[in-house]
Amino acid sequence: MQGSFRPEDPYCVLRTYLRYRDELVSARGTQCQHLQKALLQMNIQLSQVLSDVAGVSGLAIIEAILKGSASRLNWRLWWVGACVPASRPSNRP
Repeated sequence: MQGSFRPEDPYCVLRTYLRYRDELVSARGTQCQHLQKALLQMNIQLSQVLSDVAGVSGLAIIEAILKGSASRLNWRLWWVGACVPASRPSNRP
């Protein structure tokens, strides 16, 4: 009776890392959905302005909201095109 096939150790390690990466990617997707749902329940509709709420701009806006920094939040929203703060001139037609 032959033993079952077992790949060499480097392949086993690589497969373990790939499985773990898949778990992290799927967990990130789930957490992003929870984040968007919580924002919608608070009537903050960032998904209407940003394509990726969990991206750099989205996380900066959420961080500003959590810190209560209105001026910083206005600047971030102006940067992504949601509004124009009074201190900045508008270059838009």
